Amino acid sequence: MLTGYRPTGPLHVGHWFGNIENMLRLQEKLKFKMIFTSSSEIYGDYGGVMKEDVLAHLAVSEGGQLGQINRCLAGEKPVPDDFDLTRFNRRSVQKQADKSVADMLREIETAHAQVLELLDKVSEADFDKSGRHARGDILTVEQFFIRTTEHRREHAEQLQRTLASA
Repeated sequence: MLTGYRPTGPLHVGHWFGNIENMLRLQEKLKFKMIFTSSSEIYGDYGGVMKEDVLAHLAVSEGGQLGQINRCLAGEKPVPDDFDLTRFNRRSVQKQADKSVADMLREIETAHAQVLELLDKVSEADFDKSGRHARGDILTVEQFFIRTTEHRREHAEQLQRTLASA
């Protein structure tokens, strides 16, 4: 089945959990292949969810979110006004293509340790600082940390489901 699913804005994790994940469940239940197209990009299930792509995304994203938090704490813009999260995510995964799973897992662990280290250092007053997240919404530093944690958890659960079904 080919679908012309077209979000109202740039693709982000909310689209995944709000629509695409449900379509993939339906695909699995009814045993057919679904390819999602959006503009010139093609997303699909080519013999299973690409675990390496999820790992590559996580290897970059946690460090990217850490950078956003640090810039917010410094009073800077966390992301440029014209930041394109879809393009960033796609290119980040492409740039990780030659890395081994072990290397990506090390990057994820390192970035996560850095997030936890920063969390311990942030003052109560700094948790209220705010800035624009890569998804486009304005978050406090506290909300940045929450989103980083939720993002990591959501993708970890996605990987668990994928590995369990393999």
